[in-house]
Amino acid sequence: MITLYRPIDPSIFTSKQAKNLAVAVARPGVLVATAQAFVEALGRQEQYIVLAPGIYTIYSSITVRNDNVVIQGCGWETEIRFVKDAEFLFSGDNTTLADLRVNGNDVAFAKTYATKVTGSRFKSFNVWYEDCDGGLSLQGYGAHVWGCLVTGHTTCGILVSGDRCRIAQNEVEGHKRGFGDIRIVGDSNLVNHNQIPGGVPGIVDVGAGNDWTVNLF
Repeated sequence: MITLYRPIDPSIFTSKQAKNLAVAVARPGVLVATAQAFVEALGRQEQYIVLAPGIYTIYSSITVRNDNVVIQGCGWETEIRFVKDAEFLFSGDNTTLADLRVNGNDVAFAKTYATKVTGSRFKSFNVWYEDCDGGLSLQGYGAHVWGCLVTGHTTCGILVSGDRCRIAQNEVEGHKRGFGDIRIVGDSNLVNHNQIPGGVPGIVDVGAGNDWTVNLF
């Protein structure tokens, strides 16, 4: 029997989801092949992956291709530490990354962003994106990012090139090249109630129909 650090309440899932739900628990010190296997080898939709507290050193990119995958840590004591140009790639729809720390290890990424999302309806909450060239690139439709901390980025903290995304109640600071802590390229996005201390420019909006008027600078 597996005891989860954050037990799953079956009532939050539909009966179909609960029946098909598979849970994997990863431990610190895994090799990248093992980490990727937790994502790839499950083979079905609606997967829940729990990362126990500790440091996971990742040397090559991890790609999440399935839909409805949740990767959840146990708070910022769960750290994904990327080396060289490794990154998270979320191409499935309705995926979630939550309750952990993504550390770019102050490496100049050739691929620019530590977490890149091309799927739709991606969600991220309570994640610390730290010391990355870029923190989070949202290219899909309808992403929702809230309660995250993005620090120490060189390019920009959050790039929103998808449409109808919601970026709320995050703290984003520390960009160095003038691209903005949050850069909005897509259309009809809601970017409100974020803290952007000392950002010049804090938000750059080159899209259309975006609402970003309620933020703290």
